[in-house]
Amino acid sequence: MIYPKTFHEKTRNRVIARKFMKKLAFFLFCLPLLSFAQDILQLASDGKTGYVIVQGAKSIPAEEFAAAELSSLLNRITGAVFPIQQEVPGQAPPDKAIFIGQTDFAVRLLPDIAAATPDQWFIRSAGEHLVLSGGRPRGTLYAVYEFLEQELGCRWFDQHNEIIPKRTDLSIKPIDKSGEPWFRERHIYTALPDTPAYQLFRTRLKDTRPKPAKYGFGCSLGTHTAWTYSRNFPADKPEYLAMNANGERPPSTSGQGPGQICLTHPGAREHVLEQLRQRIRKNHQEAEAASDGREAQRVFAINQNDTHFICHCPTCQALSEQQQADSGAQVDFINFLADQIKAEFPDVLLETWAYSNTIKPPAEIRPRENVQIRVIQLNGEWSSDARGKKNWAPEWYPDLFRPRSHPVNRQALELLLQWSRISHHLGIWGYWLQYNTSFPSPYINIRNIHQELKLYKDCKVTSIFIENEGAETTSFFALKNWIGWKLMQNPDQELQPLINTFLEGYYGQAADTMLEYLNFLEDSIAAVPVEVGNLSALKETRRHYLTPAFFLETTQMLDKAEAKCPPDSPELLNVRRERIPVDGALYAMWGLLNNQLPEHQKLPWNQADIRKRYEQYRLEQMQKRAAPGNAESLEKHLQKLDETATANLNCHIVPPPHYGKQNLLANADFSEGLSKWQKLTDSEQFISPEIDPLAVPPFAGKAALRFTGAAEQRVCFVQNVKIPPGIRNFRLGGWMKTQAFDNSWQAALRVVCSIRSTDGKVSSKTFTAGSTPYQVANTTWSFYGIDFQVDGDIVSASLQLQTSHPSGEKAQQTRPNTGTAWFSGMALEAIMRQ
Repeated sequence: MIYPKTFHEKTRNRVIARKFMKKLAFFLFCLPLLSFAQDILQLASDGKTGYVIVQGAKSIPAEEFAAAELSSLLNRITGAVFPIQQEVPGQAPPDKAIFIGQTDFAVRLLPDIAAATPDQWFIRSAGEHLVLSGGRPRGTLYAVYEFLEQELGCRWFDQHNEIIPKRTDLSIKPIDKSGEPWFRERHIYTALPDTPAYQLFRTRLKDTRPKPAKYGFGCSLGTHTAWTYSRNFPADKPEYLAMNANGERPPSTSGQGPGQICLTHPGAREHVLEQLRQRIRKNHQEAEAASDGREAQRVFAINQNDTHFICHCPTCQALSEQQQADSGAQVDFINFLADQIKAEFPDVLLETWAYSNTIKPPAEIRPRENVQIRVIQLNGEWSSDARGKKNWAPEWYPDLFRPRSHPVNRQALELLLQWSRISHHLGIWGYWLQYNTSFPSPYINIRNIHQELKLYKDCKVTSIFIENEGAETTSFFALKNWIGWKLMQNPDQELQPLINTFLEGYYGQAADTMLEYLNFLEDSIAAVPVEVGNLSALKETRRHYLTPAFFLETTQMLDKAEAKCPPDSPELLNVRRERIPVDGALYAMWGLLNNQLPEHQKLPWNQADIRKRYEQYRLEQMQKRAAPGNAESLEKHLQKLDETATANLNCHIVPPPHYGKQNLLANADFSEGLSKWQKLTDSEQFISPEIDPLAVPPFAGKAALRFTGAAEQRVCFVQNVKIPPGIRNFRLGGWMKTQAFDNSWQAALRVVCSIRSTDGKVSSKTFTAGSTPYQVANTTWSFYGIDFQVDGDIVSASLQLQTSHPSGEKAQQTRPNTGTAWFSGMALEAIMRQ
């Protein structure tokens, strides 16, 4: 007996039958093509081609541009003309064709292409046909550039340097490749002029910043957007604005503030919510109405203005206290908005920032599933902003010069990992350059970038924005950008093959020498002892690798590299570009470097020649590479560089030969306890020291003075020095070390002199050997010294060991220091001028 099939069985069988027929139809379509699957595609022969480029009947601008780019570049490679034609629905394809974009042919060959992500790309051959296609709007562009780079050997290193091979006979093997960049959003900001050539460079390297339709648009990134909402608050609702520490509620006029939003006020929340809904609706309506392939914006940023506080109203502060972090109120605010828009806009993410005072994750509040946290960790040179602040620590500022795995970056790494553990969507705003510099200097962090991007991948980061300005003065600027773009596509790539590809194309015959220099620079930085601390927070003159031996080795390598390049070649211009940070530092540090050499030795160059070459090469880059700046701005820069070089001429960072042999100080080694030394006054404001025999610095005396700070106290320990008459030239020096310095305080060594001029007038003048960096809480033993000259007779002199705040007396009273300072090996001596 045969039983009738159930309804579900019949339905299931019909579905199976339909799938079978679809597969059969696709097989029959491909059958004539598959017979040639192993054939070589001869795209050009003797500078001629039988191929045409076919774009879809309904191509978007980015696909049309991709077809034009492919036609132009194939012509440059082969000399053949590859005409572009439009696909005609229903007609048989040309015998030999390259299909660009979502043509009917491509859709039949790649059935899933309609569901491809915006950046996903496909390269597939079928018989004598080739398909370069992808998701909209950018996937096809990426397919074209991937094909040109990986299959034909084209290279674009920056907007000025490219390699387009010449091959009159061009054939390719059967190919079936696809891919997608690992990070959904990939931005490297360089501050370079946004010229058409630069747009193309970015497009080829898979940048997704906002740009015209033919480049595939991009992803906008809202920056300090809170003010764009608060400026629309009703004038009669000042309570919607954040209260500052003085009880005021200032409005914001830009992303710089000066105000913020009250994050807990119900009225402020509702007002921001309504504005947000209107923005999302408008954006989606514009995307739906457009026919150019644009996407609806997926991420909307509501992030704090660049003024680092949250509202001081009782409710906001209570939430901050409860969550043990200022981010508590920020995340709670963004969670409210996310909850309200989720039903209407399920695909939208709201982004807010973990930045400066909000960098610490909240104790209990967790970001919603439709919230993206962008972690923004400024490097060590900004760490002083956090000194003395609640829920905000200088140790959370990473060292640009070291990988995140380095002990110096332990706390910064843990902070990032904490955010990755609690966030459903994570973004990064990173910094690949040094800010607050006194002069250009050579440094590089390519190896760190590789490790960093792998870390971001492991942390499930999807959006990256990197600041990498300094095109005119930082080392290996183009390499850093190019490597960054490539690794953002796939962080798991091996680094060395990428470096080799770039160096060979960018420096030509000098590639091997430039690789030697690159490795030498990275190795020199890596060899700096961990005890030195965060290099990013130190002045250039205190970076241990910038020694006379370093500059000697570097200059010899760059001389060798220049000699290998043909005259007036792009490669020579690129090598000369790398001399700029080296010569800038060499000129500015000239005196410091000379003063480190053994007696009777000098640097083997002429300082004026170094300055002249620095100026020449800077101008050369402006004229031939369109580097930022002009002759006028360069002249101002050179004036400041001259001032720095002059100030450094008589400075010492290591004890000079015979240091301390003619010391005018008594009991300089503290062998007699504190004899001859005293506090500035008997006031309790000044701290008494202890003799510390266990903290002796290198090459110094038998013991050190240790001062442990306390609130409303500071160090001013002195020795009055008798100066023999007639002496005009002096050397002041000594060793200092600090530990747990709070609130950006410094330790300093100076001498205060009363000087009688030739007309009999007496004036006071202070000469400072040096100060510890206020950005750094812990410093190792470091030598500070200066040679100085007085005009007149010294009536009295007082050598002073100090701790103070660089902002002055008021800051010292309100921002105390409780850290420990050590002083040792001080000397004040007369010297003979040569």
